[in-house]
Amino acid sequence: MNATSSPRRLALWAALALATVGAWRLVTSPGSGASGPDAAAADPSLLFDRVWLDAQPDKPTDYVQAFYASQSAETSVFQKASSFDFHFELATFRSSGTKLSLFFPQTGKTAEVSFSVRACSDMPPFDLCLELSNNPWGGPRRYHGMKEQEDESATVRKASKALRAVAGE
Repeated sequence: MNATSSPRRLALWAALALATVGAWRLVTSPGSGASGPDAAAADPSLLFDRVWLDAQPDKPTDYVQAFYASQSAETSVFQKASSFDFHFELATFRSSGTKLSLFFPQTGKTAEVSFSVRACSDMPPFDLCLELSNNPWGGPRRYHGMKEQEDESATVRKASKALRAVAGE
């Protein structure tokens, strides 16, 4: 594996998660404190409108779990994907401070989740960590995201180029 393929795959996952949320928006649009060196508790609103990933894949068959919550659409996406397999489920939510009340329309399942967002540096280039009290979709309780929207946007642009290259464009 060459050194540039891992960031491209990471960017691909971010793009897939954003594409899923974008498609959902088109269809449904109606007109805590941690401890440690990176533990500064962040604004809970940082949860929203950013891609959260649990890992960076090393090979095409590695699964990455993602989470995205659109504040304006009050819709979230839980995703598990590799280069060859892709599963996701949408949920609507209500938020109050550091709590989410989720409803999964496909299954009728509901869940209450507490969360915290804090600065972290254990998975560069990501600089935020999202900790969930529980994961109602069965995935991880910890995800990584980027504080600066420009950094995330740059990652998505790279993913777009990587997707076109994979498609032979």
